[in-house]
Amino acid sequence: ATLDLKLNNIDLMQMKEYSPVPIGINLLTGYLDSNLQLIYTQEADKRSKMFLSGNASLRGLEFENKTTEEPYNINLDQLDVMLIDVDLSGQKSAKLVMELAGASLVHSGEERPILSLPKLIANNIYIDSLQKNIVFGMVKLDQFKASMRRKEDGQLNLIQSFMPYLVKKIGQKKVEKRKEVGPEVYEPAPEGVSKLWTAEIESLKIVDAALNFEDLTLAKSAPVVVSPLNLDIYNIDFSGVDPLNMALQATINRHGSIETNGSLAWSPWAFNFVIDAKDIDLVSLQGWAGDHLNALLTRGKASFEGEVKADGEPLKIRLDGKSKFSNFNFFDKGSAADILRWKEIDISGIRFLSDPFRTDIASIVISNFFVNVRLSPNGEINIKNIVRNENGAEERITYGIPVTEYSEQPKLKIEALPVHIGKVEFKESNIDFNDQFIKPNYRANLTNITGQISSLAPENPGELRIKGVVDKSAPFEITGELNPFGSNLFLGISAKITGIDLPIFSPYSGKYLGHVIEKGKLSAGINFDVKEGELKAENRIFLDQFTLGKKIESPDALDVPLSLAIALLKNQRGEIGFNLPINGSFNDPNFNLGGVITDTFVNLLTKAVTSPFTLLSSLAGDGEELSEIDFLPGHGRMEPEIERRLQILSKALADRPGLKLEITGYADLGNDLNVLKREILDHKIMAQKLLKSVEKIESGDSSQDISIKPEEYEEFLKLIYEEEKFDISNNERGFANSTSISEMEKLI
Repeated sequence: ATLDLKLNNIDLMQMKEYSPVPIGINLLTGYLDSNLQLIYTQEADKRSKMFLSGNASLRGLEFENKTTEEPYNINLDQLDVMLIDVDLSGQKSAKLVMELAGASLVHSGEERPILSLPKLIANNIYIDSLQKNIVFGMVKLDQFKASMRRKEDGQLNLIQSFMPYLVKKIGQKKVEKRKEVGPEVYEPAPEGVSKLWTAEIESLKIVDAALNFEDLTLAKSAPVVVSPLNLDIYNIDFSGVDPLNMALQATINRHGSIETNGSLAWSPWAFNFVIDAKDIDLVSLQGWAGDHLNALLTRGKASFEGEVKADGEPLKIRLDGKSKFSNFNFFDKGSAADILRWKEIDISGIRFLSDPFRTDIASIVISNFFVNVRLSPNGEINIKNIVRNENGAEERITYGIPVTEYSEQPKLKIEALPVHIGKVEFKESNIDFNDQFIKPNYRANLTNITGQISSLAPENPGELRIKGVVDKSAPFEITGELNPFGSNLFLGISAKITGIDLPIFSPYSGKYLGHVIEKGKLSAGINFDVKEGELKAENRIFLDQFTLGKKIESPDALDVPLSLAIALLKNQRGEIGFNLPINGSFNDPNFNLGGVITDTFVNLLTKAVTSPFTLLSSLAGDGEELSEIDFLPGHGRMEPEIERRLQILSKALADRPGLKLEITGYADLGNDLNVLKREILDHKIMAQKLLKSVEKIESGDSSQDISIKPEEYEEFLKLIYEEEKFDISNNERGFANSTSISEMEKLI
């Protein structure tokens, strides 16, 4: 038997009440056409057969969906379905061909669709009702367009349109995962439960598609336009067990491009992609950083060429390739000025492993890097505003240097970071420093910064060598070693700068010294060592022709006699040289390097005026006290050591013509008198021996050559005692033979 079903322009609205459409989804319009043929056969002793063939079409179809967070309408110009001998009994697979034209999804109240599909063709669709399996031979989407918008509240309009469907899992039972990390795994329902339908797509082609992304969380941000986009996917198994193969080609914002080839599975997760991305514009994507960035990225492109692999449970990721970040510029909204930019950061030889974690980089080359360091009028450094501070730290200002204070916390053990970098190279970079905290403002420009850091690894420090110029006149050089990836920070750096003009520092001298700087040049050599968190630094400062100018009234000026301090420090050639040793511990959460340097300098000036001779001694390199000269009691001659110290003082004074020295003598009557009495008695003893030798008509020596033996001393002392006249009675005087040596010495 044969039945022909020919329908033309059937209004589906007439059958609306009988359609199985869920509540909240309304059919607004639609028409049905068909040219179908139903063939029924019945043979003796055999099962009946029923086949359906022909064409069916839906035209002018429009639905309204109010069940989602973002209600929308679906419009469909035409959907044609061709049935090829479809066995309605289900004994054989049914074959269909489907073609769709003019489909779109429009949010309620809007005119422009967020999804549009001018044409879709699905050839060779096989439906096996016995095995509950659908196989699509080839699905092709022509000129598919999608417009995604990130709203001011951060929500994505496209996600909101399908939110209820994204959170449902229908007909699947979740299996307990054997491991804590990894993708969710699903298994078929157990026996006795109806088998779920499965689907496969042999080939999916998206041709000449376009994607548009607009981020309304950013003011005046240009949208990301991906057009054209071509995507080929093969062997799509919706269970995710067998990997699919894919190839993607797309142009991004006219100048960027991406090409990707590889495979993907998701039960469990595994992928392998070869990626070639060039000049991807990141400006429109910065909104994904949320509230972590304060600065605005006004331009910046990223490129990557390499391979990304992932497999295993837990998932292990490996990346090999090279990357480039070019023409970046960050804008500080607070100061309305560029804060950071560079022409190119080229990273080559990248190898990343997630487990065990390790990153290897052959080289990093930074070209035309510029950073604008600005100290605001309230003492905040703009660089810290690039990334928002969320730890609640407070800042204070000490001598114009912001100091962050943290609460006391126990020291945590820091593990070595498994990062290895072959070299880091700098080319033609600049640093512009502008201090608006000081009045008048100070500005310095470090230009032509070039150099490199050699191999960096957790176990070995890298060698550092950087050169540049300050304000186009004073060259500087930084050399040494550093290891930022070890378990303990290690720095061994020497820096040298030559001939920077001092008058440019007048804003600081006016505030803290109360004078402008009239003339002079600064040269410095710095040794900076950090081992296991302990800092030891030597700062050798040299000032040539340093001269203070007019006085500036400042409440922050140091209350010290600067003229004396300068006269002590400056030699006759107009040079001032001194050393500022610095020690501290980065393990101390309250340690601040800027504050320590400032305090050390203030202590130097204070020492100059409170202990000038100590300062002179240290400048002379002797280290001895020169403020007083001691003579032996009762003697007017100087010992050789005293003469040497006086020569040091004389040289220091001769080299500092601005100093005037006042000398005050002092006599110790007690000690000097006793020593003098002893000296007189010794002379008398020697005179007695000399007299005795003369009486014997013996050849005698001078008094300087005479020596007194211990047994002779008492003999001569008695003679002197008997000859001396004392203002005492004879009874008190006694006889020499009965008077002790000490009593005689005391009376004499």
